[in-house]
Amino acid sequence: MLPRIAHFQRSLPASGVLLVATACGSFPFAASQPPPGPTSAASAATLAAEPFDTERAWAHLVALSDLGARPSGSAANREALEYIRTRMEELDLELVDVELPNGSAQAEERAAAQEQAPAMGPGEAAPATAAEDSASAATKFHHLSAVLPGTSPDRIVLAAHYDTRATSPGANDGASGPAVLLELARQLVARPLPYTVEIVFLDGAMGVAADDPTTPLLAGPRAMADYLREAGALDAIRLAVFYREVGDAELTIGRDLLSHRMHREIFFDVARELGLGDAFPRDRGYVESDSSHRSLIDVGMPRVVLIHDPWYGGDEAPGEYWGGEQDVKEHCAPESLHTVGVVSLAALRRISARLEKVDRVSGRAGRRRAETLEPAHITGEAVEETPPAGEAVQGTPPSEGTIEETPPSEPPPPAPESVEPAPESP
Repeated sequence: MLPRIAHFQRSLPASGVLLVATACGSFPFAASQPPPGPTSAASAATLAAEPFDTERAWAHLVALSDLGARPSGSAANREALEYIRTRMEELDLELVDVELPNGSAQAEERAAAQEQAPAMGPGEAAPATAAEDSASAATKFHHLSAVLPGTSPDRIVLAAHYDTRATSPGANDGASGPAVLLELARQLVARPLPYTVEIVFLDGAMGVAADDPTTPLLAGPRAMADYLREAGALDAIRLAVFYREVGDAELTIGRDLLSHRMHREIFFDVARELGLGDAFPRDRGYVESDSSHRSLIDVGMPRVVLIHDPWYGGDEAPGEYWGGEQDVKEHCAPESLHTVGVVSLAALRRISARLEKVDRVSGRAGRRRAETLEPAHITGEAVEETPPAGEAVQGTPPSEGTIEETPPSEPPPPAPESVEPAPESP
């Protein structure tokens, strides 16, 4: 039985529910890297793809996108949340709803306008305000979370937003991420990871400033990140993976410059080994996405990977299909969901295995088990992690408790011109 929210706030690091958006850390990166050679049969044979029901995942994308635009606070947004809730309940997972206020300036503007507006007569509609033009005009955000228990109480968080801009049906940006998560949850229930997994569906990620549609407000993820920081929950999150725009028919996952380097590269390594390297290319340089994962950067949580295709309908970010009426299922493909799903399952198992080694050597595994047995003794203090002998470490401030294992193939830091312009989408 999952704890109720009141208990969640008291003992969150050990047994409560962690709810997050996305995240990342900033580290030196390569200016460029030569394209990888063809994947050999021997290399591909080292890793077998786990089951991933592509038809089921695609059905989720279609169902959500058929609801139309789903901006926060709308009826379609509530319908999308109920669809997700029903699918998760079918897995016999108890769900936790977290309702957080929208603290953005646009929301405050809307509230003030409503207070000052004259009373409306029967059948009259209130005039639209600048804030109401934003997809983040809702006064509250509704996030949904489910926990898949593991041997360790530490968390691996998988997150995606389900809201959209007010002008878009959001087949790719708003439906593809939840579609992948719903199928990943089903597979991880059948074959659990050693770490507790939290599946999180986020609201309020797609709002933009009314006077500048290229400026994301990220009000929902920021509210969630602040909530986690205040609860002292960040140390228990060993990895957070955020999925966004992963249904593009011409799938090209960008190497996000702000994502945790070692964890990010495992996703790209696995894709190459599975013969899916074309969708996770290393020859396009790096991108720095102005996306929801920045909310966790701001609260000091760098252990996150952003899985995101920033080129939706063209080679220039964010692409001509993004954010409007052209973000439809006809521009997406089931094969893209499958690629991201099977790569994720293999990468999550590989990352979990490495973290287990670290925990055994550092003694963290035993301490976390003791904390679970005696929750009253939890302090929420960061645990310094020591990697196994022979594993390379890039130093980080002790307060972060972050292990940065440098991939052998990681080239020198990047020159500024190697980073593609940041996608304008949130």
